[in-house]
Amino acid sequence: MRHQHLHYTLLLMLCSCLVTAQSVSIRGLVQDTLETPLAGASVVLLNAKDSLLEKFALTEGDGRFEIPRIGKGQYIVQASFLGYKTFSQLVDLTQDEDLTIQLEAVVQDIDEVTIDAERIPIQIDGDTIKYNTEAFQTRPNASVEELLKKLPGVEVDRDGSIRAQGEEVSKVLVDGKEFFGDDPQIATKNLPADIVDQVQVFDEQSETAQFTGVDDGEREKTINLSLKEGKKQGAFGNIEAGYGSDSRYSGKANINRFSKKMQWSTIGRLNNVNEQGFTIQDYFNLMGGMSAVMSGGMTIDPAELGISLNGDDRRQGFLTTGSIGSNLNYDFNKKTDLSLNYFYNYFDREEDRILSRTSFLEEGASFDTRDQSSEQTLNKNHRLNTRFRHEFDSTQNIQLRLNMGFNDRTLDRTSLQETFLEKNLLQNSAEQSNNTQNQNFDFTLSGLYRKRFKKKGRSFVTNLRLGNRLNDGEAIINTTSQFLDVSEDLIQEQLIDNERWNYEGRLTYTEPLSKSSYLSFNYRRSNYEEDASKDFFDIVAEQTIPNTLLSNRFISDYTIDRGGAALQWNKKKMQLRLSLDAQVAQLQGDFLAEAPLLRRTFRNWLPSLNWNIEFRDGKSMNIRYLTDLREPSMRQLQPVVDNSNPLLIYEGNPALKPTYNHNISIQNMWFDQFSFTSVFAYFNLTYAKDQITNARVINDNLQQVIQPVNVDDNILVNGQFSFSTPIRPIKTNMSIRANGNYNNGILFVNGIENDVDQVNTNVTLALSNRKQEVLGLEIGSTIGYTDTKYSISTAFDQQFINQSYFADLSLNIKNKWMIESDISHTVYPAVSFGAAQEFTLWQASISRTLTKDESLSIAIKAFDLLNQNVGLNRIAQANFVQEEQVQSIGRYFMLSLKYRLRRFGS
Repeated sequence: MRHQHLHYTLLLMLCSCLVTAQSVSIRGLVQDTLETPLAGASVVLLNAKDSLLEKFALTEGDGRFEIPRIGKGQYIVQASFLGYKTFSQLVDLTQDEDLTIQLEAVVQDIDEVTIDAERIPIQIDGDTIKYNTEAFQTRPNASVEELLKKLPGVEVDRDGSIRAQGEEVSKVLVDGKEFFGDDPQIATKNLPADIVDQVQVFDEQSETAQFTGVDDGEREKTINLSLKEGKKQGAFGNIEAGYGSDSRYSGKANINRFSKKMQWSTIGRLNNVNEQGFTIQDYFNLMGGMSAVMSGGMTIDPAELGISLNGDDRRQGFLTTGSIGSNLNYDFNKKTDLSLNYFYNYFDREEDRILSRTSFLEEGASFDTRDQSSEQTLNKNHRLNTRFRHEFDSTQNIQLRLNMGFNDRTLDRTSLQETFLEKNLLQNSAEQSNNTQNQNFDFTLSGLYRKRFKKKGRSFVTNLRLGNRLNDGEAIINTTSQFLDVSEDLIQEQLIDNERWNYEGRLTYTEPLSKSSYLSFNYRRSNYEEDASKDFFDIVAEQTIPNTLLSNRFISDYTIDRGGAALQWNKKKMQLRLSLDAQVAQLQGDFLAEAPLLRRTFRNWLPSLNWNIEFRDGKSMNIRYLTDLREPSMRQLQPVVDNSNPLLIYEGNPALKPTYNHNISIQNMWFDQFSFTSVFAYFNLTYAKDQITNARVINDNLQQVIQPVNVDDNILVNGQFSFSTPIRPIKTNMSIRANGNYNNGILFVNGIENDVDQVNTNVTLALSNRKQEVLGLEIGSTIGYTDTKYSISTAFDQQFINQSYFADLSLNIKNKWMIESDISHTVYPAVSFGAAQEFTLWQASISRTLTKDESLSIAIKAFDLLNQNVGLNRIAQANFVQEEQVQSIGRYFMLSLKYRLRRFGS
């Protein structure tokens, strides 16, 4: 075996030597006709057969460049520099080559220059990478998402998320304007690739930094889609509708109308095949806000939300969804513009779920909970966002924003929850049906004023914000509880009425100390005022009787005053910011009951550091240290028992302290322009003092009693790593992505304090072919590992591995036929869950264009060809393991038509 490994090693070394031996290099000098070196000129190497990009380089300060490790053959060398004509030459590389390239200056007035030369695939303009789309062929009617997959250094995941040079892209602009807010996928999935002239990738500074000229170190990886001149005016879009077996239907459309002053877009979707038309933020809005989802300070378990956090999930019940949205960008003139978008989301979910959970007690003991439920949820959500910007003059501007939302939710649910001791001994049960209706309305109005002074770097910025949230709810609950031989019946009406006002004001003044150093002072006051009531009424013999033990109301007023100073140094390749703030937070709570008034004051110093280092083009590092204070919520502080669920009792703790967090993060990005290799690494360490956690106690009847408490220390370490590079000998792109979490904290297992160490990691390897004009293929695998260890309750230590494999294929036949297929295979282990489980989900489609202009096409789609969509989810937390099975949509076939609208120039 050892000799066999040696043979493999020698074979790999031999292959590497052969590849190296067949490689040549091209180097040279770029200068003007006066023989003056041109620094920063772009030099690209195109394959002579298909004009596709092979490699590129930028000239150094002396005008010289080098492109190493090139396979022998014929290439086109192109060189370009702003204000000069493009140079192009065919070369036959059989050995190392040394070129001297002279660029001829454009003699016309710079305002009249239009360059019609051959397109340079990639240009570097400062810290912006520009991809010229004509150099990257896509099939007719391809989306922007398909275009991005072909760009060197840009990756698109299977879920549609985008990374550029190894870093997550958080914003996609269209001609410099927002497109339906900050969701990148709305633009990349709905806009056609053939209207885009350039794809520009850059790190966008904060709005304040862009205006003041003082770099504050804040960055967002951004893509701007610069439209072709002939495509900036006109109408375009897609309309698609399909109907299939089992009465499945799906329809979606996007219509866009662009002009010199206006961008108007409308998108919509309606289907009953579990394709969602909203984001996770919409989901929180639909469910009554983040605080409603995280009530009681409990963590979010995606497996229990009943909805995918990533968009579409075919394994979550039966979902009928509809959405429609419209976005308007309008420029009144060069100084004034308006952005407006409206979204309506609707979903109707039917779900039958079986949930099995094993919870850990002390000394190796545990109990099992089985919950069978059937529910129907109807949600309606309206969202309106507006932004108005006006520039008074070159030194001052104002920006106004208004965000509004209205949500209406109805839930009908029946469930049977049973709790068992070991050996399946039934300990208690609760059979419950409830009908819940919830409505909430919220708005936020904010204004931003910025002023630059004559002295460079001196500026004044002020922010004001006012918000309000109203939440009204009504629930009818019918419960029959069984504790051994004791049975209890409860019919109850619950009324919720919450109103919350908040405001915030910020002032920031910056004074330059030198050309590269600045001192800024800031002050912020924020306030949150809430009036919340929850009234319980027992219904006995059709009589409504107030339940004063469960009913409660509180009024809270929370004020934060924070001020401090920051010192900043800005160099060409480095920015360093040090700041120190003092914060005083005052909390006043009146529970309007026998509980005493709550008066708490929290005083803290909050230092921070932000250090950006750019080593050279494509290589940078960011080091950040932050501190913050997370005060307990009123629900966590409220000394009132909530036993509306007889098997799960919650009680607040007025003695809670705020959590003080120290956070250190290091981010490193490396991108090689010669090999298109990118490496992105992120490390984060959070140390929490007085961490708030839920102490869970199980009584003799296996009722769970939860109360939030402070624990001494909590350490969370997480990191991400991604590596991507082309493997040129086999014409393949390879990407490796890994992320991991380590948490050391205190967990109460039935009142016993355990020091818990938990590790969660997963690694994804993906391979895809480089040239996808005809055949596109991506295969890969994700391996996840979980390891949990307890200091005392060692019987609950867990170790297991999850596995998933995928293969995506697309075949373009003469731009007429398109065959697509994607397969995923998931393997769940048997550890802690009983029997192992595995299933395969296979989707496929075949489509054909029907008209000469390719505006109309027909497609046949199939979902779950093997009929194995079992709707299985498994998770493991520090104090329990859980498996759920959800009846989900199965195999179906669908016939659909798609029409593409293209009318430009009008």
